[in-house]
Amino acid sequence: MLADRASVSVAPTARGKLRWMIEPDDGPVGWVTLTIDDNRHNQRIGRLGCTVGERFRGRGYATAAVRAVLPIAFGRDTLDLDRVEAIAAVENTASRRVLERTGFRFEQIVRGFLAINGARVDHARFALRRSDWEGSNER
Repeated sequence: MLADRASVSVAPTARGKLRWMIEPDDGPVGWVTLTIDDNRHNQRIGRLGCTVGERFRGRGYATAAVRAVLPIAFGRDTLDLDRVEAIAAVENTASRRVLERTGFRFEQIVRGFLAINGARVDHARFALRRSDWEGSNER
């Protein structure tokens, strides 16, 4: 998996999964993934995912990591994305707060979007457009 991720360069032509480790001074605590599949309707769109180990949650690592990835996602010389999308289980208020804190806007509830522990779970869909990010204080 690491070799596959290493083969995707951080450039406006990037496709596939890019992953960054969240690594404070005391060692790795999680990661952020940005998946870029294609160029839909003349837009570059990425899907963001973030995971923090259970014992490290609630310390701001996810918020800091997402904030660190956004300049790479939207940078004209880096990934040059127009839009970044993310989902969080409706009941996962911590993940939803991370997205809201980092400027993502709630768009809709997607019913039964993913199976978690064998049960279909509703998810909240969020998105952040480059124009929103450029005009925010999150930069």
